[in-house]
Amino acid sequence: MVKHINNNKITNKMKTLKEKIHRLMVMVSIIKNMPLLGVRLASKRWNTLVLADNAQQIHTNGDPLATAPPVTDAVLHTAASTLMTYYDGYKATPQTASKSQVTQQRNIVINMYNKDALYIQSVSRDAAIAAGDISNGVAVVTRCGFKIKKPSPKPPKYFKVVSNSPGSVDITSRAVAKDAGYIREYGIVSAKDLVPENTEYPVFSLEVSIHIDNLESGKIYAFREAKIVRSRRRSASSATENSVLDTATSNITIGACKAAFTHGALHYVWSDWVYVVIS
Repeated sequence: MVKHINNNKITNKMKTLKEKIHRLMVMVSIIKNMPLLGVRLASKRWNTLVLADNAQQIHTNGDPLATAPPVTDAVLHTAASTLMTYYDGYKATPQTASKSQVTQQRNIVINMYNKDALYIQSVSRDAAIAAGDISNGVAVVTRCGFKIKKPSPKPPKYFKVVSNSPGSVDITSRAVAKDAGYIREYGIVSAKDLVPENTEYPVFSLEVSIHIDNLESGKIYAFREAKIVRSRRRSASSATENSVLDTATSNITIGACKAAFTHGALHYVWSDWVYVVIS
């Protein structure tokens, strides 16, 4: 018996699989490029009045997402009220509470507050990722009475890509050493902030600035780079962004750059993607 193969069915399955992979790539790109949402934790530097007031502002009860906080609102509010009772007693004349009582209760409130803060941070990040929008996570934080942690300032970018002539770009990097190599990788994307599904074979260079042509005009390209420097006998985990560890003991060569690329990510660290519309 001859078994007939339904090519249309196979084609449809392949198309569906390709669409699923594309959606997954888009989601990965969103997650990768989404700012990391943080919740401000209570600190021993907070004065007692601020600490107690912030604790009283927390309201997770009834929230549709924050359904299982480590410390309930009632317990946290009671601890904050007790702190204020001790604080007022310590300030009163004559004193009805000791400094050690205030300190001990402060530590209790800080510990409770931070348990809930870390829980809300996890819930808010899940909400942002699920929606593909960081504002959904911010909404969880604010409606539960917590405050967003200000992100640390990003280091300046030292990787510049410009397209001043049709079908080409000029790439300029900040030199990291007199003897260094550079790996540049790029590919077409349908929109900025996406990761290329396919990339061209990397360009290896010993020059800080290079010119790349034969690109498609009007298309959006994503570029990234890694830098190769001679090993200083550090562990790969100590590598900083854009710097690269390599086993080379002599001068860096194109061959050393290719070898580092072949060996994988332990030998270099990619920069963030830079997006350019080709002239």
